Amino acid sequence: RAIQKTRMQKDIEEANLSIISISLVTIILGLTLAIILSGGISRNIAQAVKVSDSLASGDTTRDIKIESTDETGLLLKSMRKMMSSLNEVSKVCVAIASGDLTHMTEIRGEKDQLGKSVNTMVEKLRTADVETQKRDWLKTGQAELASRLREEKSLDQLMDDILSFIGKYLDVQLATAYLLQKDTSYKLSGTYALTAMEERPQTFRMGEGLIGQVGKSREEMLLTDLSDKNLDLIVVAGSGSIKVTNIFLLPLIFGNQCLGVLELGVIHDFSERHLEFLRNSAETLAAAINSGQNRVRMRELLEETQEKSRIAKVFEDASDPIIIEDLNGTIIDLNPAAEKVYGFSRSELLSKPIKNLVPPGKHAQADELLERCKRGESLSNIEGVRWDRNKNQMPVLVTFSLLKDEKENTVAIATTSRDITEEKKVEGEMRVMSKVFMDASDPIIVENLDGIIVDLNRAAEKVYGFSRKELLSKPIKTLVPPEKHSQADELLKRCKRGESISNIEGVRWDRNENQMPVLVTFSLLKDEKENTV
Repeated sequence: RAIQKTRMQKDIEEANLSIISISLVTIILGLTLAIILSGGISRNIAQAVKVSDSLASGDTTRDIKIESTDETGLLLKSMRKMMSSLNEVSKVCVAIASGDLTHMTEIRGEKDQLGKSVNTMVEKLRTADVETQKRDWLKTGQAELASRLREEKSLDQLMDDILSFIGKYLDVQLATAYLLQKDTSYKLSGTYALTAMEERPQTFRMGEGLIGQVGKSREEMLLTDLSDKNLDLIVVAGSGSIKVTNIFLLPLIFGNQCLGVLELGVIHDFSERHLEFLRNSAETLAAAINSGQNRVRMRELLEETQEKSRIAKVFEDASDPIIIEDLNGTIIDLNPAAEKVYGFSRSELLSKPIKNLVPPGKHAQADELLERCKRGESLSNIEGVRWDRNKNQMPVLVTFSLLKDEKENTVAIATTSRDITEEKKVEGEMRVMSKVFMDASDPIIVENLDGIIVDLNRAAEKVYGFSRKELLSKPIKTLVPPEKHSQADELLKRCKRGESISNIEGVRWDRNENQMPVLVTFSLLKDEKENTV
């Protein structure tokens, strides 16, 4: 029993030793395993910390190594995906910074707010870029157009330059311009690449056709899909021809008036930016056209003023009385010679009837001549009678000149009355000698110092074939061939200087223009003061 007890005790001690040994081994193995596991976890956690630090500093290029599939490995895997997503976003942002808007990031889920925000930014930047390019294009075009419009040029050249620029800048195949005329019609005033077509209207009345309607309404008109329509707007090139498919009609308004209509034809659709350019340029074009038309009017006015100045000079300096009357026979203007001859001041005659200067016995003749002028007749060298404020009568030769407006309507009459008292006196004296004068076998012509025939004998009628009535008040050069007119003028000048000229060889012709060589003698007829008359 003591042995058994000792053995049992020994077994117990051995069992305890085994348990202790196994426990020690288990503890050692546990510690070893714990050390190994904690080392892997700590490495993954350390790597995650480093990646987090890199992201915090903005570095998205760090490589992540995944060595386990446990929770820390899954953590690193998620961080790798996040890093990849951030890299993609970073690349898009770098591209945007360099002006490249062609890239967008992949949306990785409904809650990918960063990706969605970046893509939204790209889309907005693209829209802004398109708008910027559009604004730059519009500004460039308007600046170039304004530069062309600043140059002073004729209206025709201005329209050619406008249409040429629009045709090239907007890729327009055909262009025409119709400008407002004084009669309120629109006339073709410029073309670009338009073929010559005789049947194409050159003018449209207000409201007539599309051109006239746009001018009347002052509203633009866009016609589309015209390829199958019966139009005569054809683009012609060396390789063939094609009809335009779209037409844009643009009114050019200055103030409240449509000064012109642009007609533009293309074989493609009009883009919105092209239409915007045209609409934005319409006012500038209208102002340029208005300036061009003003320059034309100024030139016309200057020429008209210069012409009026010349006419006014002649009017004022004329030695014969000139009266301007309206179609009712009322005096509206007169020259200084009229004041001097008739003895009335200007203020006394203005707005008075022309018949104040005509003796009552000649009123019927004055009325009849006024009616003939109102019918459009120009009358020259009509014998009449005038009197001055003292009722002294004087024989006159009256010429009526019709004054017309721009539409060729007679609005007034200028009457020039040349005093022929001296001629009549000479004529009277000549009639005392009428028998000798009239019975002479050679032609005798009496002319005044202006070369106007005031008398002639029967031999002159017979030789020249004209009646007395046909030759009185006519120039002496009526009987002189044109090639001898200069000789006739020279001889008249010599006579006016007081020379008596005999047996000068010359040429005359009759009413049938049969020429005859003659010897001409000039005898000076003088008044009581020995002045040649």
